[in-house]
Amino acid sequence: LLAVVASLENAKRVHLVGTGDAGIWALLASTLTENAVDKLIVNLDGFSFAELKTTSDPNFIPGALRYGDVGGLGLLASPQTIHVGGLKPDSQNAEKLKLSAAGRAGQLQIMPQNFSRKEIVDQILKVK
Repeated sequence: LLAVVASLENAKRVHLVGTGDAGIWALLASTLTENAVDKLIVNLDGFSFAELKTTSDPNFIPGALRYGDVGGLGLLASPQTIHVGGLKPDSQNAEKLKLSAAGRAGQLQIMPQNFSRKEIVDQILKVK
């Protein structure tokens, strides 16, 4: 879906937003888009692959912990701007995401609480 939207003639920017369970899905989807997503806004609600109890959990991904949990997989994210809510700023996942941002000219915002609906809309409407 992201590739189709990004290829539309009138699409100037693509913003991907994920909240609830879709927060981690949006983060992972952004790793596969090769710069198709300009801005990524996710609420992770404290999600960590380390806290999953069973392999039958719908969010289970084999090898996710081996490759650095949320932060390690987030290193592959390609959006220019990433806003992450629900992730403690001093966590290992936050540190790995900060490394990702340091390697490119983009922006990274990490907040310990989830973004409110208003904050999400404000970020979407904010022009570069």
